[in-house]
Amino acid sequence: MVRRLLLAAPLPQTRLAQSAGISQARVSQVFDILRRDQLVRRTRSGWVPADWDSLCEWWLAHYPGPGGITTWWSGLTPPLAQATAALSLLPPGADAVLSGDLGADLIAPWRRPALGLVYANHGADLSEADLTPLASPEGATLALIVPDDPSVRPQRPIIRTWNDIPLPVADGLQILYDLHRSPGPDAAEAAAHWRTHLRTTADKR
Repeated sequence: MVRRLLLAAPLPQTRLAQSAGISQARVSQVFDILRRDQLVRRTRSGWVPADWDSLCEWWLAHYPGPGGITTWWSGLTPPLAQATAALSLLPPGADAVLSGDLGADLIAPWRRPALGLVYANHGADLSEADLTPLASPEGATLALIVPDDPSVRPQRPIIRTWNDIPLPVADGLQILYDLHRSPGPDAAEAAAHWRTHLRTTADKR
């Protein structure tokens, strides 16, 4: 629900319930919490963040993570090439999206991606893409995640192309969450750059 408010407000309560996949009663419960903390307000067009940055901080502090199962892989080609090869090995209906550095780089480039993140409904053996499975994230260049949280994938993913291959991008807030946990000394700066992009895009609506 907070994802939708941050990325698609203003939203009437009924539409917000539909887009978030929850009941109107649950929406009202969440609004009670957010209004108490002065994080949302109601306008003639629908509900909006009272302050975008404050609501974003609330979401980052409360989001428990995507959950699910993560497999780690290492390869020699750039992360985007690895992710593209991984997408080709996933079964039909995997609904894969790219997140973290890759997702941000496809929309608002800032730094060279070091780790590819692929969310999908199904896992796969990526060894056919010349990737080596790892037991831990140390040394990984690609992560394939089958999440418990379905909202990592937006209802209408942004599609970018690379070498004529369509690449769906994860939810903008998910990209921000993953950037905060990405490797590299400039991860915080990368997250701040992406956050500015999200806020600017929201302000233009």
